[in-house]
Amino acid sequence: LVNGMSIKHTVDLTEDFGRLVGYLIGDGTWSQGKSVSIFFNGSEKRFVDDSVYLLKKYFGVDAEWYIHNDKNMYIINVNSTLICEFLSKWIGLKDKSKKIPSEFYYGTKDLKHGLISGLIRSDGCYKDNTVSFTTISRNLAYEYQTVCASLSIPVSVQKHKHSTKKGFGWHYDIEGYGNSAADLHSIARKHQDLDGLKDRSKGRSIQNLNNYIVSTVRRVRTSNYSGQVYNIEVEEDNSYHVNGFCVHNCTI
Repeated sequence: LVNGMSIKHTVDLTEDFGRLVGYLIGDGTWSQGKSVSIFFNGSEKRFVDDSVYLLKKYFGVDAEWYIHNDKNMYIINVNSTLICEFLSKWIGLKDKSKKIPSEFYYGTKDLKHGLISGLIRSDGCYKDNTVSFTTISRNLAYEYQTVCASLSIPVSVQKHKHSTKKGFGWHYDIEGYGNSAADLHSIARKHQDLDGLKDRSKGRSIQNLNNYIVSTVRRVRTSNYSGQVYNIEVEEDNSYHVNGFCVHNCTI
């Protein structure tokens, strides 16, 4: 029981549950033994209502929310030691340690759609013919890319430097362009205005081929080198997995 209310022992891995997990990963915080909070911009009341509804539906708790006027944001709060412990073990405790649970890699299309929707609504943006999700976790960035790839939606990971109180840090923008942006919008529906996303001609040279996402090589660079060279191989294959992509040493 949490504040006299019963928490469900099991949940169905539906699109709605995926969206709740997306909200929690994207802009949720929790600490062991304390409370769970989710943050939204002051213009995103409909996502606040959706989160409160989903917390009640899947965890059986009545969440409270309030407006932080100084920062123009909504804050949703649930006091539950049990939920904090569950999220800490299943998703991770700190922002840099958050991960997408394995159930989503092997889950249904609807479950993945829900996750992507929650992530983009909570910590994503639309700009310059792109729909993006932002995180400070490198692992989460490539996990999100992998989930998108499993839906045949190619996205790119961009690393950017930003200022912090202690100096500087890094964050990752995972961006979908052109057709990918339109696909991500159709899933997330974060904004109603699509004028900046209607021009699909700006999409990158990426296409689906035999259940693989293939990309055109845009540039080949050479550099001078002197020293030992190593060739790494695995049995019956010379392919490598690098930052979410399969690559192969070959000559055409």
